[in-house]
Amino acid sequence: SRTTAPTAVAPSTAREASKSGAAATAGQLRRMPRPGLRTLVEGRPFAFPAAIDRAAEWWARQPPRVRVLSLVCVAAMMLAATTVRTFAHPYGPAAAVVVARTTLEAGTTITPHDVTIVRWPRDLVPTAAVEDAESVVGTTLRGAVARGVPVTEDVLSHTGLSGLVPPGHMAVPIPSDLLTDLSPGARVDVITADANGQGMIVAHDARIVRIESDTGWVAVAAAERARTASAVATGRVVIALHATSGPPTGPR
Repeated sequence: SRTTAPTAVAPSTAREASKSGAAATAGQLRRMPRPGLRTLVEGRPFAFPAAIDRAAEWWARQPPRVRVLSLVCVAAMMLAATTVRTFAHPYGPAAAVVVARTTLEAGTTITPHDVTIVRWPRDLVPTAAVEDAESVVGTTLRGAVARGVPVTEDVLSHTGLSGLVPPGHMAVPIPSDLLTDLSPGARVDVITADANGQGMIVAHDARIVRIESDTGWVAVAAAERARTASAVATGRVVIALHATSGPPTGPR
């Protein structure tokens, strides 16, 4: 039998075949799609968890009636949860209340821009708090109301100047230039001089209830009205302001 001798391959031929294979591989790599810049920066697309995918597939298989009923049930549960949370508030459900936009001094006639409506927990709303903003427009404040504080019926006067005068008192006019830098609600003493030039208090713990362009009105005790008016008529009057903190002191 004949034995076929292996064919010898020249070294140059082997090198050329190797170079040809490498070139083919490089060409294939160049033809492969490369990831875009956005993919390289942001990474792979976001994938939802398998449970969400299964839920979406289940939802797609359901007939329209089941979908509508499911949505109605979810909406009812959300409404029930909101209602329970509202009424289970430790201070009760919210209620509308009228509050001052800015600090309002006593004697102020309320305008629509002075008040606004906010919602407070029912249990925190003061007694006799006003709930209708229109009902307080045009009324006069008996006392000061701080910003954000509810307006109550006991600080409102619906009868003009007479409604600002406390029971047992009378309003006496005083020139407004004697009340410079004072405001309604301030408590003062009205002082004059007797025939010997000695100072004497004619009205103690009086309250300024209104200041107009030329005239200020001071509420004095009914027993002090005559001598206060007499002192004002003589033009020998001095106004002494009480401290804002603590009860007024001194003789009557």
